[in-house]
Amino acid sequence: MDFGVRDALIWGTRNGAEAVGLSDKIGTLTPGKRADSVVIMSERALSESANPLGTAMLHSTPADVDFVMVDGKILERDGKLMGVGVDSIRAKAKEGLRRIQEILRRVRPEISLEEKAHRANVANAYA
Repeated sequence: MDFGVRDALIWGTRNGAEAVGLSDKIGTLTPGKRADSVVIMSERALSESANPLGTAMLHSTPADVDFVMVDGKILERDGKLMGVGVDSIRAKAKEGLRRIQEILRRVRPEISLEEKAHRANVANAYA
């Protein structure tokens, strides 16, 4: 079978929404659904792409993200977070990590901290 980047985009959007039972709310840009979108800029590229979708899907990094809208709310514009203090986010993430590590040290001490963290991440990803 031959799969392309368009297939990957569909798997991650429309099919992903269907898989989690949310296709009536997300997965496509359709009136009445949540308006989630991302704009990726290609200013770092040395030349124009013959395959813009492929370039965006395969070669973009977080630094290329210029605009993010989730449920109709603009969260990032011109590469900057809107209405959110980055220092506050970092502090909350650091405190969250500290609490997780503290709990993991108490639970099943025979398992390494890294393995416990991996298991927690996997469990949360599918919760």
